[in-house]
Amino acid sequence: MLICAALLILFPFMVKKVIFGETLLTDVFVYFFSVSGAMHNIIRKMPMFLADRNDPSKLVFFYQGLGMQLRAEGFAVGFLYTIVGLLLAFMTHVLVKVRNVTV
Repeated sequence: MLICAALLILFPFMVKKVIFGETLLTDVFVYFFSVSGAMHNIIRKMPMFLADRNDPSKLVFFYQGLGMQLRAEGFAVGFLYTIVGLLLAFMTHVLVKVRNVTV
């Protein structure tokens, strides 16, 4: 009963943070959007994938040539950059506060 009451009291504050974009998830999404090249892909109307020229039944997600990036490639690179960024943030903000040396 106490947990339900606490959740009901905190719910308006959580909704306010989500609406105004003051959450960690919003920050991660903005970081992912910027490093994945999503804005470039939207402006240039890049496709998610292409059909293979040699075998039309196969799909190509990473273009081999120069000057073109498919949307799936941007998502893959953005995901990897986001993982590295989160690990770096963890190391610089959490691990420096741990007092146990073996951790």
